[in-house]
Amino acid sequence: MFRKKFLSVLLCVTLFTVSVPQAFASGVEDQNLKKERIVTEEIKNDTLEILENSRESNNVQPQNEVRPANIFRIIMQAARLLYGTSKTYAKVTEAYVEKAIENEFEAELPFLVTRYSTIKDIWLIGTSDYIELKFGTQDGGMEHIMSKHHPKYWTGLGYKAVQQNSFFYETTSMRDIVSIIATVANYSESNKKAIRANTSGPVAVDGLYDGKKYRLVVNSDYEVVTLYPYGWNIAESE
Repeated sequence: MFRKKFLSVLLCVTLFTVSVPQAFASGVEDQNLKKERIVTEEIKNDTLEILENSRESNNVQPQNEVRPANIFRIIMQAARLLYGTSKTYAKVTEAYVEKAIENEFEAELPFLVTRYSTIKDIWLIGTSDYIELKFGTQDGGMEHIMSKHHPKYWTGLGYKAVQQNSFFYETTSMRDIVSIIATVANYSESNKKAIRANTSGPVAVDGLYDGKKYRLVVNSDYEVVTLYPYGWNIAESE
């Protein structure tokens, strides 16, 4: 009870000041952390809305003050402590992910599995076209989706990777991911049209699955590059 009251006061102060939250943020930083990891987080929707409105109302500030984006980040961290939950996942090996995919899709994969092996052909409903979900690599396909966007199969930051990313829920299965891909690809006629008309490189389309928004990226060869939660369950690498 005391901790929650303390954090409530801290969050209120954060909304109107800069120096105190900055000191708080630096104080909780773990300087001894050696192992690369991710921390997934979920924050209540009403809290996110309040904080988003706060960020928008601070769009103009004198140059000698901290930028709104920095203030918003501090607010988000305070809100995470008060309202959210977090869980830490250590990274796994690439071989671990590959073996897990092989085990899950053993019946669908050929005897000799390669990065080009197709896991699923997904029909674009009402057309004669399909998109392919291949076994893939760290750069695309099912291996990329799992190793970069699933907390249980995360392999760490790759080349030119960012410090933040969006992650599936821990309970999301590989079969769920296949279903999400099919749903997003066929979510609207404009999604199917964008995928079919693409001839120059990856194209991104968005859609809802079970009330959550996802982004699907498909290249000009109709191959799935990636799929990830769009704008929610953001995680940080530490």
